[in-house]
Amino acid sequence: MTAELKQEYTRRISQANRSQIIVIVYELADRYLEEAEKTYNAGDTEEYTRLCHAAMECVQHLLNAVDDSYELANPLISLYAYFNKEISMSCARYDTARLQTVRKQIAELGTSFTEVAKADASKPVMENSQAIYAGLTYGKGTLNENLSDQGERRGYQV
Repeated sequence: MTAELKQEYTRRISQANRSQIIVIVYELADRYLEEAEKTYNAGDTEEYTRLCHAAMECVQHLLNAVDDSYELANPLISLYAYFNKEISMSCARYDTARLQTVRKQIAELGTSFTEVAKADASKPVMENSQAIYAGLTYGKGTLNENLSDQGERRGYQV
């Protein structure tokens, strides 16, 4: 993952509520699986293994975020366990077909959670984070980010 993408995900996470963070984790898992497949096809099995483990960490975060009080909790837990098993088997056997199956299912679930996140109007999880505003300024065609609220108590609080 490029430094720009990491910075973009960091910015999005700092401004996200709980539902939006779940969507971001789905996106990260999908991106790791996509990059794993590309690196395997390029012959880099070490990077393939690292990316598979990163995707499994994302799935583990999704598993940890499941709220047991909802009816859909048990099917989601089973599905996440299946994802981790398939990614692990893919990693051990260098079988990218398993990754494609998991990736398709993660994309479908991610789309569903994106719709749920649209309805969530709760506050961001991180308090006291830096507000970022982007827009066109005086220069024609240039995009500048304005970082406001640089107060003395600025910092991340979760």
